[in-house]
Amino acid sequence: MVVVCGGRNVERYASRTGEAWLRECRQNGIAIASLCTGAHVLAQARLLDDKRCVIHWENYPSFTERFAGAAVRTGLFEIDGAIHTCAGGAASFHMMLHLIRSDFGETVVSGVCEQAIVDRIRTSEDLQRMPFAPRAVKHHPVVARMIERMQETLADPLPVEQLMADIGLTRRQVERLFRNELEQSPGKFYMKLRLERAKLLLQQTKKPIVEVAVACGFSSASHFSTSYRDAYGSSPYKARAEKPNGKPGGNSAKASGE
Repeated sequence: MVVVCGGRNVERYASRTGEAWLRECRQNGIAIASLCTGAHVLAQARLLDDKRCVIHWENYPSFTERFAGAAVRTGLFEIDGAIHTCAGGAASFHMMLHLIRSDFGETVVSGVCEQAIVDRIRTSEDLQRMPFAPRAVKHHPVVARMIERMQETLADPLPVEQLMADIGLTRRQVERLFRNELEQSPGKFYMKLRLERAKLLLQQTKKPIVEVAVACGFSSASHFSTSYRDAYGSSPYKARAEKPNGKPGGNSAKASGE
């Protein structure tokens, strides 16, 4: 297996020679894996076209805009054929546990977990994060599923009723769950996710403001600017001049969650 490690500004170090070598490895039956932003390298080499994959949540907006052919998910890791990707950090460990299990079985994995003081193996279905919620909070399964659907449709927002398809609860019940756990309605939470995506795109890309607006499901730049100012107290133009930590600087964003 070839493992491509991620890092800050990894997209700047693309190499045609390296990409060709990765494609040759895959053609020769060698498995390919990436950690965190290493997915950029795989995508640039066209190894993620029509493949399920993941990347660190902070880089998700710009990655999905740049590599539309990749089927990007919001879980900890994905294994699609012989292509392995993970979100970095602890997700790297859990992806490796799944590889160890497939080669050596449950007994060996249990031994590794005991040595590493890990109580369970997290799965590819586990989300990287629960946005805007305390770390200690574990959401109701319905709320978690709704959040996942919201994250998957930020560019083309759906009515809450469509997001609730096959959930098995009424609109009132879903509203109550969101207010109990997140102290806001599903609609307001959805908007918050869209604006977070917009903020990351402003800081990580050079897309014009109007393109950022469209990428986050806004029909006009004016509507986007008003919503952004209401949420963050400043304009999208000011956000573009800030680093992700809120300090003045360039457009580069933290590329690794490790």
